[in-house]
Amino acid sequence: MTALIGSPAAHAASYACPIPGELVQWQADYCLFVSATDDLIAAQPCIDKEQSRAFLDSCSAKRHYKRLLCEANIEAGVRSDSVDSCIADPAFSGKVVSRSGV
Repeated sequence: MTALIGSPAAHAASYACPIPGELVQWQADYCLFVSATDDLIAAQPCIDKEQSRAFLDSCSAKRHYKRLLCEANIEAGVRSDSVDSCIADPAFSGKVVSRSGV
């Protein structure tokens, strides 16, 4: 079956999110950081809350969490660059994303 130009299937096929990982991984990394823990069980209430949020699509949601994680890292003094440069850094992510959820 061939997707028609302008159809949702054609748009999805031509669009690749520049932010790696899965949404749940970004949510976990954000919650682990703001909860100041490396224990997913301790961060679970935050993860549950974040998973209840609605987003237009997965990519915009991952962009949202990358921004939050950048802002939190800068505020904590972990990074010294701007939020925009942090977001633009393709290597920046948390441990869950960088380890592909492992």
